[in-house]
Amino acid sequence: MLAKVQTVRLNAVSKNALIHESCYDFILMKQLTVFLLLGLIGCHNSQVEPPEVKATILTYEPTGYVCDGGYTIKSETEAIYMARTTNLPTPYNDFNTLKLPVSVWIRYKNPATLVENCGQPPLIQIVSMRAR
Repeated sequence: MLAKVQTVRLNAVSKNALIHESCYDFILMKQLTVFLLLGLIGCHNSQVEPPEVKATILTYEPTGYVCDGGYTIKSETEAIYMARTTNLPTPYNDFNTLKLPVSVWIRYKNPATLVENCGQPPLIQIVSMRAR
């Protein structure tokens, strides 16, 4: 008789454990699904930034023509580029106070449409610039 009672109790405990375990699994799966969806949505909206490279602002070319003017910049790959001085962070936006040459970190991209630069180095668009 005692063995029957213990077996019934064990069966009831096993059923409760199984129910508890399945609820726990359901909650974990729900949390995992929400986490994955948020991760995918977050990645979808982020844009890939260009890499940051070492560069040196060599000279400032005054604006005399429509296609001239801006900073002559030499990247760590020894390539020479031209960059307009508009929309640059302080102190790089004011060529009058900037002591050249200046070592900087830049992120840049090529313009969406190629611009004729009157024999000057290729024109780039500065995304960000900071002191090095």
